[in-house]
Amino acid sequence: MAFDHRTEAAQVEVTAAALMALGDGRAAEHLLESLMEREGLKTSKPIGARTRLLLARAIELAGDSAENKAIERVRAALEKVREQWPHSWEARISLSRLTERRRGEGEGVVAALRDLGAAANKAGATGDRTVTAVRAMVADRAQMIDVAEAAYRELEKSAAGSAMIAYVDARVHSRTGADASLVACRPGQSRAETFCLETLAARPELPPILAEIARLRRLRGAPDALRDVEIIQRVARGDLAGALPIYDALPPGQRSLMQVPALAAGRGKSAEASARLVRDRLAARDAPWGIGPVTRALGLEPDAAVALEAQGAKLVADDRARAFLPGAGTAVLRHLERYTLDAQGLLHFVSYDLRRVSGTTDVERGAPSFGAMIEGRTALRLLRRRIHKKDGRVLEPDAAANAAQGNSDLSQLEQGDYVEQVLEGWALPADTGQLVMDTPDLLPERTSVREAEIQLVRAVGLPLTLWAHPLLGKAEDKTSGGWTVSTWRVKERAPRRIEDGVARMERNVAISVGTQTWDQVARAFQDNVRSLQDKDPYVRKWAEEAAGADKKPTRALVERVVAAAGKSIKVASGAELSDVAAVYGGGAQRSTARSMLELGQGSRIWVIYRALTELKVPVELAVAEPEPFSSAPGFPPHVGRFRHPLLIARPPGEPAMWIDADVDGPPLPPGHVSPELRGRAAMLHSGKMVTVEAAVAEFGDEIDIRLTLDDKGDAKGTFTALLQGRPAQALTEAFETVVGSDRQQLLRGVVLAWVPWADVETVEVNPTPGTFGLTVRAAIRVSGYGRPEGKEGKEWSLPGLEPVHLILPRPQVATLGSTYASRAARQSALTIELSLQYHLRRRIELPPGATVVRLPAPVAVDVPRIRATRKVVHDGGRVLEDDFVLNVPTGTVDAEAYQALVDKIHTVDDGFMAVTRVKVKP
Repeated sequence: MAFDHRTEAAQVEVTAAALMALGDGRAAEHLLESLMEREGLKTSKPIGARTRLLLARAIELAGDSAENKAIERVRAALEKVREQWPHSWEARISLSRLTERRRGEGEGVVAALRDLGAAANKAGATGDRTVTAVRAMVADRAQMIDVAEAAYRELEKSAAGSAMIAYVDARVHSRTGADASLVACRPGQSRAETFCLETLAARPELPPILAEIARLRRLRGAPDALRDVEIIQRVARGDLAGALPIYDALPPGQRSLMQVPALAAGRGKSAEASARLVRDRLAARDAPWGIGPVTRALGLEPDAAVALEAQGAKLVADDRARAFLPGAGTAVLRHLERYTLDAQGLLHFVSYDLRRVSGTTDVERGAPSFGAMIEGRTALRLLRRRIHKKDGRVLEPDAAANAAQGNSDLSQLEQGDYVEQVLEGWALPADTGQLVMDTPDLLPERTSVREAEIQLVRAVGLPLTLWAHPLLGKAEDKTSGGWTVSTWRVKERAPRRIEDGVARMERNVAISVGTQTWDQVARAFQDNVRSLQDKDPYVRKWAEEAAGADKKPTRALVERVVAAAGKSIKVASGAELSDVAAVYGGGAQRSTARSMLELGQGSRIWVIYRALTELKVPVELAVAEPEPFSSAPGFPPHVGRFRHPLLIARPPGEPAMWIDADVDGPPLPPGHVSPELRGRAAMLHSGKMVTVEAAVAEFGDEIDIRLTLDDKGDAKGTFTALLQGRPAQALTEAFETVVGSDRQQLLRGVVLAWVPWADVETVEVNPTPGTFGLTVRAAIRVSGYGRPEGKEGKEWSLPGLEPVHLILPRPQVATLGSTYASRAARQSALTIELSLQYHLRRRIELPPGATVVRLPAPVAVDVPRIRATRKVVHDGGRVLEDDFVLNVPTGTVDAEAYQALVDKIHTVDDGFMAVTRVKVKP
């Protein structure tokens, strides 16, 4: 196709074609769209068909738009191409494929064939051989043999002896054996394809296969091509002497461990095979999955299960004679874990577990023993799983095929049975080059341990971070022969107390070890941000529209962009910006700001970041931990800690603003962050660790209750709540779909969460959804609000306030003691994950003649984890003003400081719930 290089359009088209040849369809798409936008403004002449055809190719290659929108954009471009170039075979074929994609299987195939000129009673008369060839292959795929054969016969007339007819013949007509080879290797077939080689490989003769491989190498100018195919064909036909030097000459990443036993078969050279296994077990393409089977096939290591089974049978017999903790739910008689990590990163582990299950719950949950969780490439193999029945039988059940439930092979388990299991595995670092391991929980609920041992052997000098649960005790360490051995032993351990409020990574009695560092995670996060970057005119236009007329980099501009992102993206998900996506993401770019805007779902933070970058506002990305990671200093870094994206905007001359937009409902205004995130750790785009802060972060729910008491002690009044925390966001999100009586029930739940004994007469929400905060107003009636005291009932007690009020998932009131101080003492640090922030004002108007006998004592608690006040104001008249303030931020309390916190918690509970005594006329 000849281009006029003197015009700007031709130069852009050439550049776009070159970009697509390099695989960068996105850049080509943006370039062509910019050209079309400029051409449309400069001249009234229609955009050229060549430009539109290139744009359709670029959109298909880019693959970052929503499926439905991409189909329509490509279709619109191709329809214009057909108008200008009626005989364009590419436009016709591409439109038929779009029809098939849009209509789906079945109907879509029929519609595509109709677009390609197929008819029920005749061969489609098209005149274009390429369209005819595609029609034949589509019809064959749809099993419409008559249509496919008609198209093939038509193609034979116009393209006899060509590579096209040979290509279609090979796909439309199925052949086997010598006939298949004859057709695939005949003149006219595309000699650059491997059809001939594939058919020859199904036959027993080796020389024709080697000759075809040699021909393909010469044709491609690649002497080392198809080496793996040659090895497979030589081994399959017994030519081990010819296969071995080829295997050794392969690059390490192209070798296969599973070929090692075959290369050594019948040669009596197991030592050489063992040396090859050691050489290739790190870099072979099937490592580490091939290490275990090859090791067993070559007899290099004994079966670890044999000796362990003999010891297990004796333990079962001894326990039957004299049971260990007869009343235990799950009794672990013996548990062994052996981990060996060499200097090259290869991990070998063996796990043995023998346990007795007693209760029905333990049969269901406590029977299986799981292997370690490893961040890396892991090959786990179950060597043995046996059930020792009470009558002496030993069952070795097989897992049911296609069972919908895990551990289906334990379905024959009964109370009092013993489960014996041996696991073995190999692991290598993940693509990042790091290996992180967490051993299984040794003491889950209702589990006691008779004897357990965990041993970690690692090469001296290997940079590792190690943590062990305090209940495992101090490790026995020794160094010998270049190895460091750490052993933890547990004996005669009764079931432990499971504590609430423990950081996520410290809940299991286990060890955690790894080579990962936060610096490496930060570098992966930076790469992930680069993978999301683009230069899209669509996003630039959206940013300019969101900014409005005034595009000065000010706080007001940031607020407008954040609000616009909330309207454009209804379903907010920050999965694209997390350490998990950073470390485990990769491949082609599939998610961009444009795709998020077109779909209406994705990360608002990323869209805001792209928009503010286009508008020249300095910004920095951050990812915060949504829950406490660990209270232990130096805990091994794990992917999955930082999952909640945030943004810091720094308009010139103004304070920095934290932006929290990936939440339920509308995004929070700049300067606000979710209460659950305040004080949590966050990783900036630069890799720096910071604490989440916000200039306007000290916000909470504002509650106002006004009641009037009658002479019977019943109350009537109003309830007003301004909700500004996470419940407000969740309710706003729910209001997008919940209407009618269901919405009224949600609003009633808000009132009942603060006044649980109230009768809600009317309730409404204001302002309209889509703005920050939620105001709920209700008219309420409370029967028996004033509770009579004494025999004559001349005194009433007016209730205080429970400190804890939860709206979702259902209305709930509680005390701080039941929420955070349910244990008399703790063995682990307390993690406060539920942030409580509110200011409640309560005004009570007493009936005529009533006098206040006793007011509650004021409350003033101000410690690092709790700030609470209560003030009761009574001017001597009939009005009582009660003011409650509570602020419990998230954080961690050390076990040593727990008792002091409990004392303060009880002080707040007692002070908030203290009653007011009122004397009334008889």
